[in-house]
Amino acid sequence: MDKNRIIGLSAVMVALLLNLFISISITGLVISDTDPTTYIVVVMLMLFIFTALYIKDGELKPRITLKSTSVGVGLFALYIIVVSYSRAWLSTLFMSYRIDMLLLPLFLVSLITAIYGMEGVRRMKLLIIYSVFASPLVLLPVLNLNPQFALFNADIVAGVSGAIGLPLTQSGILLTAPSSSTVSISSTCADIGAFAALLMFMVPLAYLYDGKAWRKALWVIAGLALLLLFNLARMVSIVLIWLYYGITNAVSVFHLFAGEILFVIAIIAMMLIASKFGLRMPQPSAKRTAARRKRPIQSASYVPFVFGVAFGLVGLALSIPYLNAMNIHPGAGAPPNPVYSSLDAYVISTLEYAHENVTQIGGTSTSMDFVLGALSNGSRQVFVIVNYTPWMVYPVASSPQNESSYSTILLKSGIAVRSSMLSSGNVTVAASYFTAPYNISSGAAGLSYLFIQEVNATSQECAQAAQQSPIDAFEAAIYNVLHSSFGGNVMCEAYAVANSIS
Repeated sequence: MDKNRIIGLSAVMVALLLNLFISISITGLVISDTDPTTYIVVVMLMLFIFTALYIKDGELKPRITLKSTSVGVGLFALYIIVVSYSRAWLSTLFMSYRIDMLLLPLFLVSLITAIYGMEGVRRMKLLIIYSVFASPLVLLPVLNLNPQFALFNADIVAGVSGAIGLPLTQSGILLTAPSSSTVSISSTCADIGAFAALLMFMVPLAYLYDGKAWRKALWVIAGLALLLLFNLARMVSIVLIWLYYGITNAVSVFHLFAGEILFVIAIIAMMLIASKFGLRMPQPSAKRTAARRKRPIQSASYVPFVFGVAFGLVGLALSIPYLNAMNIHPGAGAPPNPVYSSLDAYVISTLEYAHENVTQIGGTSTSMDFVLGALSNGSRQVFVIVNYTPWMVYPVASSPQNESSYSTILLKSGIAVRSSMLSSGNVTVAASYFTAPYNISSGAAGLSYLFIQEVNATSQECAQAAQQSPIDAFEAAIYNVLHSSFGGNVMCEAYAVANSIS
């Protein structure tokens, strides 16, 4: 066994562990049957196993040269810039859509290039492609088919039940018994995320086995088919228990643990029958073993660990703000139906953090207009427009033309607050705006705040320093530099309100 190859792969795993530590802790180690996007934790964890499996690649060797180091460090600098820019650009949407995971392949490419050179990137391309699926954005169109997938399963369960003579009637995902009690084949019964998790679990195992690529693909597809068959059998069994032993036994007992057990059984079964698909565990050939015995012992180089630890620690530092970042579920679904009186009260309560008089001067069911400050003192009036949308929106606001200055700050909550000086005709106004999630638990909803104040001799800039972490300030600075944006401080009122939302 080549010791340098072990050191190189260990360095990659150390870097991954440091870079992914906070992202994994935020995601959690459980695949939720109510959130199919949580399948990504399987990819995160299997990345370590996938990396270790490259031990079988006898041609994969660390090649640390000046060229590979320069290219790898350059790509890593690009990774830092892209992560920083994306957080300040997307605001809370950065974590909602798990852009941290979407950028993971760039982190891997930079690390592998620094340790192995471009030849290493070529040999480990499957690992890099696999890491793309650590972001739910890649499979979001499929994951959003969860309601249709639930209906498909309900149709099959109803068909099987009818074929074996069970007295059930179907209405969409609802199954009704003669007693008039009903059960629904919802997404928790047929979670498409579980199939995505099984797929992500089996792909690294397919790489481990020796065999033709088409046989490996067939083996993975067969695993998904087996889980589908197991799940249908589970749902039919639940219906049988429901009809003969009551809904409590069906739901409170069998329904709770059967899904997890069948998931594990499907994995074990597919590993046991892998040979039926022409797959076999890798075996060292006699020629390669003899060649290794003749090869002189080489001294081990621990330089790869320098890159692994350095890249990993920087990645860990960049991920620290993720712990406090606000986010919403990225999947599609019915938008929440807010009680607008409660929404108005919520918005007013946030505006009170500006420590100004709050006067509502108009509004509709989806828009509210306010004045902050004493109405008798026009120079201190700040006009606020708050718009509600049944989904989170990109953090911009409609504004007059001729933007003369511009700046962004990034708060600990992940909210990016924009501050601009705007001109329209002979009038110059200061404007600050941001978006923030609302009622996160009920779905994707957002509020857009726009603060406007006319600039004149008595206007005041916010002297209060933004409560940012050093990482937030660094990332906002990168965004501002790339936009050549060096405007004044954010308005005090906007900062105070945005900082109060958590």
